[in-house]
Amino acid sequence: TSGLVAYWKLDETSGTVYDSTANNYDLTNTGFSLGQTGLIGNCIVGDDPADRLVGGTTGFEFTTMSFSCWVKTTDTAHGKNLYTKLYYTPDRGIRSYIASSTSAFVVVIYDGSTSNTLYESQVSLTDGDWHHIVWTLSAADNEMELYVDGSPSPNSPWSTTIDPSYYANNTPIYIGNSIYEDDGFYGSIDEFGVWDRVLTSTEVTQLYNSGNGITYNP
Repeated sequence: TSGLVAYWKLDETSGTVYDSTANNYDLTNTGFSLGQTGLIGNCIVGDDPADRLVGGTTGFEFTTMSFSCWVKTTDTAHGKNLYTKLYYTPDRGIRSYIASSTSAFVVVIYDGSTSNTLYESQVSLTDGDWHHIVWTLSAADNEMELYVDGSPSPNSPWSTTIDPSYYANNTPIYIGNSIYEDDGFYGSIDEFGVWDRVLTSTEVTQLYNSGNGITYNP
């Protein structure tokens, strides 16, 4: 749990989605169906482009980070945002999603120009099974790494030299959508955690737990 900033079990059946850490980074739900059968306990399920969980504007300004979650989907028609923190006009920040064209997990760093940097897992995730996704970013080491189901993606890690100010902005965080609120996640999301450090490969293996996952117990 070292460096854990927020952890959303997504077990709620109605109302606010609560952060299980003492930081209390709770989320406001619009549209997602709560209380659905998850990998562990309950999960959220989306089926509309406006579905979203929205957090506050502070607490996620770090430039070294890790994200972990479980997803299940068969949808290939939508972009399916997972975590975004974008400042728009022009876009600056970070966006992660499952691409409609390749069904792979993608992270994009937007620098306010047309030269955005894209990182893709190259593993299809739209087979209707639960999949574990982790991505880590270290500004100090200029490195991005993606994992799917406990294994690093081909060609990962990648070097990145984007100015950290582009993804350390004070805009709201979105789970399952973006600040544009028009590309919601079609499918299930469960057990979403955020750290302000880089998870090791051993820790990623532990979180995957042979496909069974683990939850956070404060």
